[in-house]
Amino acid sequence: MNDQFQKFVEVGLHVEQVNDLESMKEVLEAGSADYAAAVKKGMQELIAKRSLSVDDWFHQTYVSFDDEDELYSYLQAAYDYLFGSRSEPPEID
Repeated sequence: MNDQFQKFVEVGLHVEQVNDLESMKEVLEAGSADYAAAVKKGMQELIAKRSLSVDDWFHQTYVSFDDEDELYSYLQAAYDYLFGSRSEPPEID
């Protein structure tokens, strides 16, 4: 996980921010292209490798998931919203 993506996870996907991905998308669009590219690459790698467990994720974000399939489904939906064609951000209950 690259440093920019690690910081994005700790701030943008943290329990206090996770349901405001609209703001995070604005930050990515308004910020440096290098930062957005690093976050995008980090998300792609994490989704492809599935290198974090739900416990690892919780320790970084305080957001819990029942299992890894749920975590990675959320991350894919978040990626699709931030960088793809998904029009609405995913929500965490």
